[in-house]
Amino acid sequence: MIPARGSDAKEDPDLSFIRIVRNVGGREGSDTRARHESTVAHETKTLGDLGEKLAVSYLKRRGYRILATNYSTDSGEVDIVGFDHGILAFVEVKTRTTQEFGPPDSAITPHKMKQISRVARQYASHFRLYDTSWRYDCVFITMEKPAPPTGLKRILGAIFPFIIRPRAEIQLIQNAFTDK
Repeated sequence: MIPARGSDAKEDPDLSFIRIVRNVGGREGSDTRARHESTVAHETKTLGDLGEKLAVSYLKRRGYRILATNYSTDSGEVDIVGFDHGILAFVEVKTRTTQEFGPPDSAITPHKMKQISRVARQYASHFRLYDTSWRYDCVFITMEKPAPPTGLKRILGAIFPFIIRPRAEIQLIQNAFTDK
């Protein structure tokens, strides 16, 4: 939603992470909306990428051997493919900074489950993993909105990235769904 003309995004803390594009001519046109939607889509992708990196790190610490990230076919994409104690795991990652659109697990729809299932079958076929057991896992991440680091934190963050990592709650659900 684009703020009304004359409003200031700095007044609304919930919009602080979105760069508001103002229309020079004073009218809100489709060009302004398109640029705003593009900015929101970029912020969402950036958040998703950060969530996937956190998930990979989390899964590695739990003993997963990561084989692929963002594995895609003509049927869709799986965020993470890895082995967990001899079982091939196809992992979907959902990241949220707010409950405005529901909890992360609400984004795993029946359509998304079918898509992941199709990609998993294609992956197993492509790599001839006919006798390998597999399952579908989900990692749900709820985190604070990442704020850009400033001052000393910015300098140290360039050297030691873990310093500026946002706080996050990570939940792993193994066998989150089955083929239907």
